[in-house]
Amino acid sequence: MYDIKTFVVFSLLTSFWLQLTAIDVEANYTNEQFENSLYDIGFKEVHKAVDDAEKFYRKKIELPVQFPPIRFTHIFGRFDDLEGDINDELEITYINKDATKNHYIISIKPSRYKLTLNPNLIDRTIPLKDGTSALLSNKKLGRFIVLFFEDEGWQYRLSLDSASPEKVSPDMLVDIANSLK
Repeated sequence: MYDIKTFVVFSLLTSFWLQLTAIDVEANYTNEQFENSLYDIGFKEVHKAVDDAEKFYRKKIELPVQFPPIRFTHIFGRFDDLEGDINDELEITYINKDATKNHYIISIKPSRYKLTLNPNLIDRTIPLKDGTSALLSNKKLGRFIVLFFEDEGWQYRLSLDSASPEKVSPDMLVDIANSLK
């Protein structure tokens, strides 16, 4: 059974995926139309979204330097400052305008408000090179392979669309997590 936090995560990922799928219906979208459709739902340039989050939290946010070896045409970010602090988070989305299944998301929130996975959704606990552990949920949260880990007071959630026509694996997410420092 899903706990409420898992349900919220799944709902957000599903909602965003449905928005992107709707965008994909127009196969002849120009780059400008595609970008505007994402700006309309709150996305902006990544550095602006990171700045928004850092100003809000008054703390530096590090991003992984590695990303999946998948073709992306666009990268966007948004900081959601929702009512209360528990649901606030920074989201960075990599997407391919012409293949929306090429989709990768980095979500970051303070560890004190971290999402807790139901143990039934955890496929593996994976050691990271800094001595901490990551939790992997492989294809049990919609179409996404999801890796949860914490660093410097932040919880990171790396989500990779498993339906990508390009080769994807959970190990890619572990490599990305290990590239944080």
